[in-house]
Amino acid sequence: MVATEEVNASLEKNAIFDRVSIFMRLFLQPIGIWPLHTVNYTSKTRFCLSVVCLTAVALVAGPHIYYVFFVMADTHLRIRHLPPISFYSINTVKYVVFIMISEKFSAFVRLFARDWRSLVNEPRQLSIMLSYTSKAKYLIVASIILLYGNAVPFIILLPPMTKLVDEATNVTYRTLCYPGHYFDLIDPKQSQLTYSILYVVQTYFGFSLVTCTLGFLSVFVTFGLHVSARCNITSLLIQELVDDYSRARLKFIVGQHSQSLKYQTPISSEYFEY
Repeated sequence: MVATEEVNASLEKNAIFDRVSIFMRLFLQPIGIWPLHTVNYTSKTRFCLSVVCLTAVALVAGPHIYYVFFVMADTHLRIRHLPPISFYSINTVKYVVFIMISEKFSAFVRLFARDWRSLVNEPRQLSIMLSYTSKAKYLIVASIILLYGNAVPFIILLPPMTKLVDEATNVTYRTLCYPGHYFDLIDPKQSQLTYSILYVVQTYFGFSLVTCTLGFLSVFVTFGLHVSARCNITSLLIQELVDDYSRARLKFIVGQHSQSLKYQTPISSEYFEY
């Protein structure tokens, strides 16, 4: 009977953490930077996903940047390509930084998980924390709608529907959202198969960028509101302390607040250090 109760308590603790970390796992697992491993998400799986993402960056970003700055003659078109270049360059830097701080990020997420699991026996604090988690989810869902709503037309629909004519060869061809220069090794204008392969790679690359952005957003929003909720709890405890002062309670409040501040510093300090 006791063992059953312990198992149920453990499942309840894990369920709470799974509930609040769902968006972080949803976006960070597919790109290989979610630090907690499971049966279906092992260290090998994580490594392979990271390699695939970085390979897509090399296949798309490199040729695209070279094409825009060294091949493209139209200045107006070059300027139009600067926003996507900036977008994926910034996200690539963020991605590499998260890989470099993966061990510290893992320790930070485990600390975050322990804090949530400790709230099972504190229903009032748990209620406050969950209310802030709901706010985080609303922000993330709104971001999902905005980012994927813009990404789907640009990455999937626009390239196949847009056709241009090569003035040199008078060949009609479909465009890519990230046109690149492949030094005559690959020519999507001449082969439907080549175009299809590049289209699939660029679609994966584009959605990985959006997923990466949403993953970083979910991390900072979730942890930021986690700190806010902890500060709110500390404020309530201080108000109660005024009515019923005791040195032991004051020590508990100070210790809990010091623990809360740990969720503010690890990611921000390590992230901006690079």
